[in-house]
Amino acid sequence: SEHGRMWWNGSIVARLRKGHEPLHPRIELLADDLLSSAARERATERLQEWLAHHIAKSLAPLVTLQAELKKEMPVVKEATVAPAPEPAASEATGTESTEAEPTEGDSKEDETPAHDDVVDALETSAPAAPAAASATGEVLFASPLQGVAGGLAYQLYENLGSAPRLKVTRELKGIGQEERAPLRRLGVRFGAFSIYLPVLVKPAAAKLKALLWAVHQDITDIPPPPPAGLTSLQAESTIPAGFYEAAGYRVCGPRAVRIDMLERVGELIRGKGQSGKMPDHFSISPDMMSVLGCGEEDLSLILRALGFRDVTSKNEAGVETTLWHQRHKRDDRRPKAAPQGEARRGEARGEARAAGDKRRKERFAGVGAPASPRPDRRQPPAEAAANPKQGKPAPRKKDKPFVVDPDSPFAALAALTFQK
Repeated sequence: SEHGRMWWNGSIVARLRKGHEPLHPRIELLADDLLSSAARERATERLQEWLAHHIAKSLAPLVTLQAELKKEMPVVKEATVAPAPEPAASEATGTESTEAEPTEGDSKEDETPAHDDVVDALETSAPAAPAAASATGEVLFASPLQGVAGGLAYQLYENLGSAPRLKVTRELKGIGQEERAPLRRLGVRFGAFSIYLPVLVKPAAAKLKALLWAVHQDITDIPPPPPAGLTSLQAESTIPAGFYEAAGYRVCGPRAVRIDMLERVGELIRGKGQSGKMPDHFSISPDMMSVLGCGEEDLSLILRALGFRDVTSKNEAGVETTLWHQRHKRDDRRPKAAPQGEARRGEARGEARAAGDKRRKERFAGVGAPASPRPDRRQPPAEAAANPKQGKPAPRKKDKPFVVDPDSPFAALAALTFQK
């Protein structure tokens, strides 16, 4: 159920508890002491087996991604090729050797230059087969995830199939198109605002992900998932943002928007630019509000949460218009060049500092010692060294004896003596 309870024959028999991973929760059997330990273990194992099968069936792309992360580098064995026949035999039979044709799993996207702003198309296509059979019947797996691609895949697995693009910008810059190809074969889509698995946005998978996330966070009162079919809804402050993210939604300002609908908005914005790139500026259009099912005010707050800023200006007719610009990335914010005078003063300070360091090094090395060194106050003066008697310090005066005031209440204590 959506509250993390397991039912059998109309009765609650167990509930989910936090495990070591969101996809592997524990099962707490709800049974009294009359049930024997052997029967309890059998029932727990049966429920655990059913739950693992249910998760693997509903969240198949996420389970496959986990399997690829755990897979070691396999030795890819090429298909066995028959030895070339002798010239006489080949002429007799008339056969010719041909090169192997490229498989369907090969993608032309790898030939494109690596760029972190490359966005996959939203049109769904048939996924390439993750494995191909060789002539000898052996299975040839795709190359495993390594390096930065493996780190990105692990973040997707930890976040249950989605990650905001702004949080993985550094990883995207280190992944070329060839390294993205294995991720695309696993169903990962590189969108304008999210890196996600589109299959997991469907209602059944999203509902199960939200439940598993809440169980892993030890939330006792699990909120209901967003209703199926809504492109956006009003985000409640009592519900964590991670719950919406696990359910396939992203909290942007006052609303939680489905991540695939955010990509639709991204496609509409890119359509206003050239060659599918993000334009320098754009204005809000009715089709954007129609896709998200909200008004212009909420859409403005959503765009600000996505990293856009609005600039209001007047056109030639004197009418105020609002244009939206994309905020510059931190890497593009290069420091301005210092003025010529400031640069010269900085060079002078550097030269003076280097000259001072050189003088200190020569002084410690005994070169160029100062003409009038400071006197060492620890050494006795010359007169004291010539006359040792005069150089001795004056004797310390004896302290006056302590006299007890007879009127003091502690005067009687002075007359007391210790006795053995």
